[in-house]
Amino acid sequence: ALLNSQLEMKACAFEATCGQAELSSMDDMLPVFVFILVRSPLRSPLACARLLQDALTPDQRIDTEGRAVLMLESAAVYVADEWDVSDLSPSSSWGGAPLL
Repeated sequence: ALLNSQLEMKACAFEATCGQAELSSMDDMLPVFVFILVRSPLRSPLACARLLQDALTPDQRIDTEGRAVLMLESAAVYVADEWDVSDLSPSSSWGGAPLL
């Protein structure tokens, strides 16, 4: 599902810009991924990322699957470290929910 999400993000960005821009690197995708993650119902994204990382084989960790899990972990760490989640509305998925 994580890989499908990345492909969908790339396709939507390409379509929204009428083919003028695409998400080609992790630096391009991370801000979009952070936005989607914060809006998602996922309650403990960092724990999910670590569980997924543990489930990957060594070959998967250095391939597309590993990069997708790294994106999830990076987005979760960024939000946990840089955002004041106490300011999020109570209806937000992370409002009061554990980040780890």
